[in-house]
Amino acid sequence: MTYASRPVLNATRARRGRYGRRVVWVLALGTLLAALGLFAAWTWKAADLTVTNSTTDQPPHVAGLATAD
Repeated sequence: MTYASRPVLNATRARRGRYGRRVVWVLALGTLLAALGLFAAWTWKAADLTVTNSTTDQPPHVAGLATAD
């Protein structure tokens, strides 16, 4: 059975993808969501990232190196 209205493509062209408006929107939306997620995670943990460890629970050889003259 032959279909006259179907386009005939060679194998290389049939395998190659096409960029369309939908692909660009999916990529843009995915990138935006990833950036928003990264920003949300950073702001959620920002307070923990600013705190320094002020305790002196270091091993003796490390504490000795810090005070050696």
